[in-house]
Amino acid sequence: MQPNRVQRKIPLRHAYSHQLDSINNRCPHNRFGLLCEYSCSQCIFGTCNWRMRTCDCQSGFTGVFCNQTTMVERNIIDGIHRCQLCHKGNTASCHMEVDCPSNYYGRDCIHRCLCQHGGICDSRDGHCFCLSGFTGSRCESSCPPGTFGHMCLQKCQCTEDNVCHPRTECNSLPCNGNSKCLFEQQRKKSLISSCSEGYYGPPSCRQKCMCMNNAQCEPLSGRCLCHSGHAGRYCERSCERGWYGPGCIHRCNCLNGATCDSRTGACLCGMGITGKLCDQECPEGTFGRNCSEICQCKNGAQCNKMTGCCTCSIGFYGSTCQFDCRSFTYGFYCSQTCNCSTETSDGCDPKTGKCRCKPGFHGDQCETACPTGQWGDECLNKCDCNGNSCNSQTGICECPAGRTGVRCEEDCPTNTYGIGCKPCPCQSFQLCDVVTGECRCPPGWKGDACQFPLTANGPDMPERGDMYKKDA
Repeated sequence: MQPNRVQRKIPLRHAYSHQLDSINNRCPHNRFGLLCEYSCSQCIFGTCNWRMRTCDCQSGFTGVFCNQTTMVERNIIDGIHRCQLCHKGNTASCHMEVDCPSNYYGRDCIHRCLCQHGGICDSRDGHCFCLSGFTGSRCESSCPPGTFGHMCLQKCQCTEDNVCHPRTECNSLPCNGNSKCLFEQQRKKSLISSCSEGYYGPPSCRQKCMCMNNAQCEPLSGRCLCHSGHAGRYCERSCERGWYGPGCIHRCNCLNGATCDSRTGACLCGMGITGKLCDQECPEGTFGRNCSEICQCKNGAQCNKMTGCCTCSIGFYGSTCQFDCRSFTYGFYCSQTCNCSTETSDGCDPKTGKCRCKPGFHGDQCETACPTGQWGDECLNKCDCNGNSCNSQTGICECPAGRTGVRCEEDCPTNTYGIGCKPCPCQSFQLCDVVTGECRCPPGWKGDACQFPLTANGPDMPERGDMYKKDA
């Protein structure tokens, strides 16, 4: 911030003896200057000495019209008191200087100036130096009718059909090309219009305005009236980060490191932050500046409030976390490989890496088959096959030769035998062993085709129940 400096106790007197006429004639009342060419209304921050033909400046001001400050431009930390160099050619004493930010005053610069209408605040005690056309302790009042100029001390000399301008005697506010100034020059009467853009000050608007960044130039003093967002004697500086407004005197109230618009003070939130004061995170599912972007993350992924990048949950990958981990990978972004058998497992859990064994196998790596009598995932199921085994993967009973049924509860049907009850290879007059499939003659018969009956009690009579095997 550029401090507003008003120096303590610097009585400056400007005699301008080089301008005095050798003849001791005095100017008419309310006139000053070598040729009495100036109106006392042009004496901005001083007292018109029409006898000496000078404008005697108040402390802190200088110039023919007392419209220039006696500040020394230097970079000083706000609120520090230090001695300032005296200007050459002036009768002055050097005392302590009070450096306050613009619009503040007091020893610690904690009091806010209350001057209105462009009045300049004394940084020591807050006293207001009013511009021409205004009066009051705070410069809050325009000059009463019939008066104008500094402190409203000048009397208007307008005709009855003209209106006195409180600053310059012009008969309209603001002065324009049709305005008339009602003061008379010593040698010549003339109608003087307001200054053209870019110029200021009497006489004849000869001084060029130095204002920058489209700032307005005060027509009498040349003082620059900065637009919001700029500061400095000539409005040459943009507001520093964290300040805004005309003269950059207002501090931003934004939070979370946000700055504000140097003109309006509106907070300019960073990425991922919202709220009038930038005090809130973006709502869930949004991101970016002003939280105007929509997150695209899937499967429970976290969306970065600033960038919108997705942080995938364990077991997912992809730019929006749209993919599950592929077989035999797991972990963050599926970056780890499962330590499982590729033949007896279906990969592993995408989050934990635990092997997913195929039915009929178990173990850390699915390397072990189920014990007899057990089957299924992790071999947790028991076979229900009347004491017989079952398939370790499906649980289907594996019946022994000669038995059938869902639970191996039945013998094979007639003329079938063995595992699965296959058809017997025997002739229609032969009997088939249900276990081995061997063909035998019925009891009491013999021969290749069982065509010979056995003689009762003869040597060829077999024992009861005995059968002869048919040659295959």
